[in-house]
This record gives sequence, structure tokens and C-alpha cells, in this order.
Amino acid sequence: STASLTSGTTVLEGLEAGFGPGTTLLHDPRGRFTGADGQPLRAEVGIAVVGEPPYAEWFGDSVSLALPWREVALVEDLREQVDVLAVVLLSGRPLVLDRILDLADAVVAAWLPGSEGDGVTDVLLGARDFVGTLPYAWPRHVVQLPFDHDDPPVLGPDAPLFPRGYGLRYADAGGAVPVDPPPVLGRSHP
Repeated sequence: STASLTSGTTVLEGLEAGFGPGTTLLHDPRGRFTGADGQPLRAEVGIAVVGEPPYAEWFGDSVSLALPWREVALVEDLREQVDVLAVVLLSGRPLVLDRILDLADAVVAAWLPGSEGDGVTDVLLGARDFVGTLPYAWPRHVVQLPFDHDDPPVLGPDAPLFPRGYGLRYADAGGAVPVDPPPVLGRSHP
């Protein structure tokens, strides 16, 4: 029998449609970008779309809430090849970001966009502004859990990485909305 699937757009398809003809978009699921001579390529911008493996119920339980090491390695590798690195995180829950946060110039929690990958690229490319805010605090480390959501620490090592209600807009960065994006190296979550 033929499965009836919801049509949609992946983040990669959204990027391909969103960039103009003057933009070179390279994609490699392993995040390896080399020229014909075997030397690593360099780009002005890199977009790493990473996340945790799919799970359901208790099968996804995690004692660390860490981003899988392969995803971290891809972010590290891409960082070496780009001037500006945006990381798009696909997850169903907050993950501990300590291993990638300092490597990225921007981190976008896209949650699980399902069939709406082009909605993610709408905000990445500046066609739409970011509007989401966190419904709860994002932990700095797993040992902080569970949070007292009614009275979380505000400062110091026990404070959440991002407080409840946190969210940025392009205006927070001086209104810098991407226009005519430069060449991009990208890696997407399989």
C-alpha cells in the first residue's frame, strides 16, 4: 500500500529556494567541504542544522541532555571553514549546548518544525522576524534540573542559560536582516 504523507519542505529545500541565483549553496550531510584539489573550502557563512536522534516517550530519556558527539563534531568542523556560523537546533526539548555555544555566532532553537522547514529558512534569511520566546528556562547544565520554574536563580552558575521568556529579534542585533546572502556551506541533520 502507498503511504499518505504530508507534503512539506525541508530546511535544505527552503534554503535552496530562498537564496538567489548569485549565491553558491553547498550541502554535505557529513559536513565535509573540499575543492577539486582536496583542500578544505572556505565560506563567509555556514549553517549547521543539527539535533538529537528521533525518539518517543521513555526511549529518548537522557541523563545528560547533551547534543550527540557526531553533531558536535560537525559543528566544530564547519566552524573551521566559515567566517560566520549559524547553528539550527532541531530538538523536542532543551539540550545542553555548552560544547557548541561558543563555536556559533548564532544558535536558533527551531524545535521540531515537522514539514515546515521553509518556515525555519524564512527567519534565517530575514523574510520573517523571529517571534518565539521560551516557555520555560533553558538549562545551562543537566545538574540544574529540575528547575524551580516559579523562582529560578537569576545570576551565577545556577542561573539558567536562557531564562523563561527569552527570545531575540533582528532589531536586537541592530536590525541586521540578511540581504543578498554570501556563499554558504551547510550541513543538515539526516
